[in-house]
Amino acid sequence: MITKLVIERGTATIQVPKVYSIWSGQSFLEYQKKKMAALPEKYALTTKRGTSNLKMADYSTVDKIPSKGVVISTARGTATRIL
Repeated sequence: MITKLVIERGTATIQVPKVYSIWSGQSFLEYQKKKMAALPEKYALTTKRGTSNLKMADYSTVDKIPSKGVVISTARGTATRIL
């Protein structure tokens, strides 16, 4: 798929291939699983503003996006809620 971009203050156009984002939905979950699998087992994640650690073996990723409602973050990004 090709996308038309307007450049040069609206006086010129170019056509570029459309780039799909991997930062949301199922494509992000696949990207996250690949990145997490690449990390060593003894690797530790720092959580809670740097005050605690969590081993990669104990960390679980979300397998499925909730199908009902919208997930929002609350409490300064430390908790989630479904609307």
